[in-house]
Amino acid sequence: KKIFYNSVAELRFRLRLIWLFMLFCMIPLWALSQNITVKGIVKDGAGESVIGASVLQKGTTNGTITDFEGGFTLNLPSNSVIVVSFVGYKTQEIAVAGKTDLTVTLTEDTQLLDNVVVVGYGTQKKEDLTSAIATLSPKEVLKSPGGITDALQGSTAGVNVSGGKIRTSSITGSTDPLWVVDGIIDASGNIPNDNEIESIQVLKDAASCAIYGVRGANGVVIVTTKRGKAGKLTVNFKTNATYSYSPRMPEYVDAVGYANLANEARVVRGKNPIYTNSEIQLFRSGLDPDLYPNVNWRDVILNDYVIDNQHHLSLSGGGTNARYYVSMGIMNQGAVFKQDKSVSKHNTNVDYHQYNFRANVDANMTKTTLLSLNMETIITKRNSPGYGDNNNALWSAQANLPATIVPVKYSNGTLPSFGRNSDEVSPYVQLNYTGFTETRNLTTNLMVDLSQDLDFITKGLKVRGLFSFTTNSEFYTTRSKMPDLYWANGRNAQGTLVMTKQVEKKDLSLSRSTDTDRTYYWQLNADYDRTFGDHAISGLLHFYLQSRTKSKDSDEDKNVSAVLKPIPRRYEALSGRVTYNYKQIYFAEFNIGYTGSEQF
Repeated sequence: KKIFYNSVAELRFRLRLIWLFMLFCMIPLWALSQNITVKGIVKDGAGESVIGASVLQKGTTNGTITDFEGGFTLNLPSNSVIVVSFVGYKTQEIAVAGKTDLTVTLTEDTQLLDNVVVVGYGTQKKEDLTSAIATLSPKEVLKSPGGITDALQGSTAGVNVSGGKIRTSSITGSTDPLWVVDGIIDASGNIPNDNEIESIQVLKDAASCAIYGVRGANGVVIVTTKRGKAGKLTVNFKTNATYSYSPRMPEYVDAVGYANLANEARVVRGKNPIYTNSEIQLFRSGLDPDLYPNVNWRDVILNDYVIDNQHHLSLSGGGTNARYYVSMGIMNQGAVFKQDKSVSKHNTNVDYHQYNFRANVDANMTKTTLLSLNMETIITKRNSPGYGDNNNALWSAQANLPATIVPVKYSNGTLPSFGRNSDEVSPYVQLNYTGFTETRNLTTNLMVDLSQDLDFITKGLKVRGLFSFTTNSEFYTTRSKMPDLYWANGRNAQGTLVMTKQVEKKDLSLSRSTDTDRTYYWQLNADYDRTFGDHAISGLLHFYLQSRTKSKDSDEDKNVSAVLKPIPRRYEALSGRVTYNYKQIYFAEFNIGYTGSEQF
């Protein structure tokens, strides 16, 4: 009995050891296979929360998206791997390894962002391009003091800018290229603020411009404005001041130099000198500035420098279902002329002020439906003297009037006139005594864009409809006047100036006019883009209708041109594009554009 009892006890002891050993071996497997709740936050490289990022358990459909704080909560096995992705950022895979608190930092996929180029009515990858398209970075625009026009000249091959006009070297023509802003054609008068530009593409050859028909014959500049991205509210403010001066300001000879040169020109032609030596000495000494003036008109009416300033504020953000971008800007350009403030309290100088507002909103109505709304308002105010049709008259007067003709003012306080009929006006009088012209412009643009994916019909098919309404109004107000102007014929026996009135005074008068134009734009297109193994094919079918109506209301202009202005100018176009590539080696692209107008 004793031996049997010891054997049974030993057997039981050994069985317990085996059972405990198997239990300990199963604990890690049980721990690894159980579900845990993982909480985390997704941030970008700047430490800002990423809203709407996809967080998915690898190999499954178990996933979620980050909230407004960039956080997420996911229930999954402790040995899982999660995949975090967001548009414009590199996708990351993170092993959970039993951790319940994660922080994920996404980095921008700059190669992906830079690989897409905007083309006519769509986008293409850079490696798929078969035509001449130049891309200009918005950073280059912001670096350029002259804005987008100067930036195109210095940074885009094959583009020349002369006198404010843009030309593409591969396409000849006498007019500017066609401007397309956010898909709206012929928006040359509605170029966005430099800080609002997301991308700029220049279509330079016939292949890339063909889809725009005859209107793209001189090249096409495509501008895309910034849009909101899912994430926290982002506020950007930029302000700058620009000090401008001309290092090559023309130098004019003084009265003595002019008199000597004038005499020399007469003498070499066998004629008598205009000025005597005593008159030249009077110019030099300044003893009689009324009859023998020595005036540097450039110094009288031109500033040595001009200070401009710009201020821009933008706000962007949103979530997965709606995103927004709102911006406001102010631009003030200083006056190049030197106004005499003691003459008039009104601003008779040449200056320019601009105020702009933009709101771009994107809303995902469904998973396959995107609604975009754009609204832009630009208010400008331009001031100039009341004399002449533009500022060229004032600039030419200071450049062409010799220093010997008339003083700024006679010593008795009267204002001078000159010329063959003694009725021409000095630049000082033009700037300060002839009133002023004020031009106000108000431009408002509203765009509604609706796109729908039709993958349920066939993968890669999408349709898009766009409507835009633009109104532009210019208000001209001119308050003109003219003072009494005199010519000094000499001095009497008492030394008093002998004055002759040449121009009669005109009291202040008012004239006004208004130019208004309205543009309606409708667009409809269908896109198809799909890859079948080694074959990739894409297609576009596009139609648009544009109608523009002008009107003029003036106190004076009632001629035939003003009557004909309200007749609408319309364009219709049907265009298409087909692209094909095989293994990303062999490429083919076909573009066609058919444009019609009642003017042809």
